[in-house]
Amino acid sequence: MNKNRQRGFSLIEMLVATAILLLVVGTVMSYISTAQRRFDSEQTKIDLTQESREMMDQIARDLHMAGYPNSRMFGPGVLPNPNWFDGTQVAVGIVRITPALLKFEGDVDGDGTVDAVTYDVVPDFPPAPAVPVSCPCRIRRGVRQKQGAAAPVPLNQPDPLFFVEAQGVVNSGNTWPLGAVEGNFAAYTAEPVFRAYDVNGTAVPLPVDLNTVNPATGRSWVFDIRTIRVSLNVIGATTDNQTRVRPVITMSSTAKVNNF
Repeated sequence: MNKNRQRGFSLIEMLVATAILLLVVGTVMSYISTAQRRFDSEQTKIDLTQESREMMDQIARDLHMAGYPNSRMFGPGVLPNPNWFDGTQVAVGIVRITPALLKFEGDVDGDGTVDAVTYDVVPDFPPAPAVPVSCPCRIRRGVRQKQGAAAPVPLNQPDPLFFVEAQGVVNSGNTWPLGAVEGNFAAYTAEPVFRAYDVNGTAVPLPVDLNTVNPATGRSWVFDIRTIRVSLNVIGATTDNQTRVRPVITMSSTAKVNNF
């Protein structure tokens, strides 16, 4: 008489099946982990790029209004010559520019009032005692209505209320050197944030302000500036999951000064 016999998996078969299953799952998880690291890495770079691009666009918009309204827009006798630039009716345009500082005047918000605008580069965090101030730095933007007085107003405007536009900036034209922890990124430091060029595209030697005379023209250097170039090398706040180093993005933009 035939008897039906049921037979299960042997221990060896179960171990082989488990090993194959673990190998397949491990391979899949490895791909998922790599994809997640790549996504996080690209998202960090996108965030850095977006923040920097927004700051670049803001500077370009502001600079397009630098020097507006200018003195040629007023009829004879309207302005208190010869010190028209000391009043609040006229924007002188560029006031001061260094590798890490930009000051200018213009009606940047279109409200009919001249504004004093400042962009500067400052360290991200105050250093500990006896520790040199260094980058990574942040770029700040400050705007306030121009104040009138008998003194040379453009160079002596009160400090505005600042708002951070971009963080993690490692280039400052060596105005602020890198800290010891960021030493691996020293190659990014030499490029200044701000450069200035005249009508011929020749670089203007910085720093200059309203009191810096151009020997070739006998007038202030700032009145010969036609283009300002902004450059950023920005480092991420966290380590890239893929490369194990902090990502750096490089960006530059050029804005023309139209109202002169």
